[in-house]
Amino acid sequence: MSGSYVSHPVELLVFDTGHIKLKVFFWLQAPELVEETFYEVGKMTGRHYKLFNYHGSPTAERVAVCMGSASKTLEETVDHLNQQGENVGILNVHLFRPWSSWHFINELPKSATKLAVLDKTREDGETG
Repeated sequence: MSGSYVSHPVELLVFDTGHIKLKVFFWLQAPELVEETFYEVGKMTGRHYKLFNYHGSPTAERVAVCMGSASKTLEETVDHLNQQGENVGILNVHLFRPWSSWHFINELPKSATKLAVLDKTREDGETG
């Protein structure tokens, strides 16, 4: 079966080189697949997510980046601060791995000059 392929691109298997190509191929395609799934879930439930959701001033210079339950608290904080005359925002991360720099940068306001990265994820085998 050397060189055989499965028809669906996500299930691409190259038997003569092992699973490395499958993992790399999936890793590169995962953000788009997750984005498509978020879109479909949004159509069914009315809850719309992107890989990164921005909330706050469209001209924010200071943006907090976080994920998980802290995001709702920070959204309320951002709303309060912006009502007080601040110019801030929050970027909520919904897909941490694999990280998509393209989606991250495109969701940030172009005016952002300072980022505060909050939260921590546990990753087996990683240090720090």
